[in-house]
Amino acid sequence: MSLSHSTKRVILGAVVVVCFAGSFVITSERLLNRRPSSDAEPAVANSKEGKELVLIVVGSSKCGASQSRDLEAAVKKIRQGLRTQATDNHQRFVTMGLALDEDPEVGLEFLRKFGSFDEIMTGGGWTSTGSLAYIVRDLPGRRAVPQLVVLERDVAISKTGVAAVQSTLVGRKVGLDEIAAFAAGISVPLAMAR
Repeated sequence: MSLSHSTKRVILGAVVVVCFAGSFVITSERLLNRRPSSDAEPAVANSKEGKELVLIVVGSSKCGASQSRDLEAAVKKIRQGLRTQATDNHQRFVTMGLALDEDPEVGLEFLRKFGSFDEIMTGGGWTSTGSLAYIVRDLPGRRAVPQLVVLERDVAISKTGVAAVQSTLVGRKVGLDEIAAFAAGISVPLAMAR
C-alpha cells in the first residue's frame, strides 16, 4: 500500500508534534521535580517582614523650590528624625526618591543631592508609576512638588514571596514652607496632618 504525499506530510507532522510534546513533558517534569537551590528563592530569602516607616521624597529638576538648599537641609533633618522614631517604634526605616522628570537620568542626577535612598523612581514625569502610586491615583494628594509622603507599611512574607503589604498614609507635606516647618518641629513625635 502506497501513501500519498499529503498523507506522508500529515504523519511526519504528527511525529514532530509528538516528539516536541514528549520532550516538553520530560523537561517540565525534570524542572518540577528538581529541588530548588538556595539561589532559586532570592526574593523570599532577601525579603524583610514586619513594620516599616517609609519616607518618600518627591521633586523635579525643573522645580525651583526642589532645587533649594533649604529643602536639602530640611530633608536631611527629617530623615534623621524619622529614622530615630522608626528605631524607637521597632520599625525599619525606608527612604524612597521620586523624581518627576521625563528623563530618568536627569531625575537620578537630581535625587543625588538628597543622599542615598533604598529605592529610586525616575522617568515618565507625572504619569510615572511612582507619581500614580503616591500622588495621583492610589494615595491621592496635591499635585505639586516638592513634597514628602510618609507611610507606615506592614509587610508579610510567605514561603513563596511577599504575601501582603498593608500601607497607611501617615501624612504628606507639600511645598518648601510646609516641609521646612515640619523639619523645624521634627524633634517631637511624628504627627502629620493629611
